[in-house]
Amino acid sequence: MKRHLIRLCLALAVLLLLPACGSGGGGGGTGGGSEELTIAAAEQFDGFDSTSLAGTNIQAAVMRQLYDTLVALDADRKPQPRLAESWEQSPDHRTMTLHLRPGLKFSDGSPLTAQDVVWNVTHGQDEKTAATARPLFMAISKATAVDPATVQLTFPKPLAAPFDMLDYLFIAKPQDDPQKLKNSPVGSGPFKLEKWDAGTSATLTPNPSFWDAKSVKLKRVTFKFAGDLQAAQLLFRSKQADFLFDSTWKDFASFAKQSGVQTLMAGDGGRVEMFLLNAAKPPFDNADARRAFAAALDRGAITKTVYRGQTEAWCLPWPEGSVGYEASPDLARSCSADPARSRELLTKAGHADGLRFSILTVAGIDAEVSQVAQQQLAKAGLNAKIDSVEDTVFFDRAFAGDWQVLTSTVQRVAHDSATSIQLGVPLQNGGVSNFKSDEYQRLIDSVLYENPGSDRVADMRKLNEFLLDQAFFVPVTSQNPHYVFAKDVKGLQVTLDGYLILQNVSVG
Repeated sequence: MKRHLIRLCLALAVLLLLPACGSGGGGGGTGGGSEELTIAAAEQFDGFDSTSLAGTNIQAAVMRQLYDTLVALDADRKPQPRLAESWEQSPDHRTMTLHLRPGLKFSDGSPLTAQDVVWNVTHGQDEKTAATARPLFMAISKATAVDPATVQLTFPKPLAAPFDMLDYLFIAKPQDDPQKLKNSPVGSGPFKLEKWDAGTSATLTPNPSFWDAKSVKLKRVTFKFAGDLQAAQLLFRSKQADFLFDSTWKDFASFAKQSGVQTLMAGDGGRVEMFLLNAAKPPFDNADARRAFAAALDRGAITKTVYRGQTEAWCLPWPEGSVGYEASPDLARSCSADPARSRELLTKAGHADGLRFSILTVAGIDAEVSQVAQQQLAKAGLNAKIDSVEDTVFFDRAFAGDWQVLTSTVQRVAHDSATSIQLGVPLQNGGVSNFKSDEYQRLIDSVLYENPGSDRVADMRKLNEFLLDQAFFVPVTSQNPHYVFAKDVKGLQVTLDGYLILQNVSVG
């Protein structure tokens, strides 16, 4: 019922700023009609560079408050005006002209012009910047300030979903010093940074220069970094915080049954739990061994055990409503475990007596998923050892190729499916999985660009069939952002990816 309620919200929302449909009411929080919101989070982050979205989820939540974008995608993935009030595309779709709202300003009161937008594009394209969305920004061959209020973007090829990149282009005031960008942000969003105690808290106050400043109701937003899930939950339960940003799925399921709080599971497809198989290292350099792994998994049992039935099994990494899902609704959620088929594939791969391998993971939800999968895989002769390491070690080993299977999440797949492949490192051709194929790249290009005379949905189905067949990327379920908050928190909204928008929030 809860999933239907959230889908109803998605259907009714005019903007991607979706209202918080959730359960419960009452209790929790600082209360008393306050104009301040305190958010308790387990994680922390190391700065505010507008291009850095690969860090913690709380980092993305803070960024969304400090920076605005030219456009925002709504629940139907259609562009809606933000800093740009209008736009048009050339007949061949290789040029897009965007017109900025009049009188735009940064949070320090200085003018925000088309030249500032151009700087943000080139900054995001700079390899040294290491922007999370750089693969998307590189599709722009030229960015020009036609006049102070007009930006023109040129593409070498017409993109099928050109607005996706603009949804990730956070507009910051140009600064030459990277440390100033990181530590002293001057943004374009509804809030500005008042104080930051690294590792402890970040305090935001309204940006009086924001183009829609009258919509901002809160006088102060404080993110408290508790250090772990238990400490964050204690802040919320003791009413030192109105909002719990992080919780285990077990705790979230418990909160959802309580009448004293509100809960929200948001952004279907914002993150996808998955296994990644190293296509460059035995035994999973063999496609049949990878297929055997996928066939042995009981995704439904994993979602029931680890996610407490709050999610459903996913066979493809696409949410409903995306072109990826609509191209293959019969394949997207239908992938029952088949240990017998798995053993047949193992024999075909030359492992009739079974095989041994390790699963690289980190403590928490990923480790729990790995443990349940370990038991399932063993039934088919796939004997896994779980190698749980610290986060920093995990990422070092993942990008060095020092692993056979890893458990993690791919983020930001709620946008256009082709865009998600470009942006999601685990899905990229020649990416961290070490899977590389000319045919895969051809299929990606067939849906990434507009191709006259082609059927994009049919091309997307071929790409889906290729992903299922090659099985280097094995989805498990949607690991949606899930939030718990006090009864008196009103007006909460989330982005297409499920990240917080606090522009219209009030407390009390």
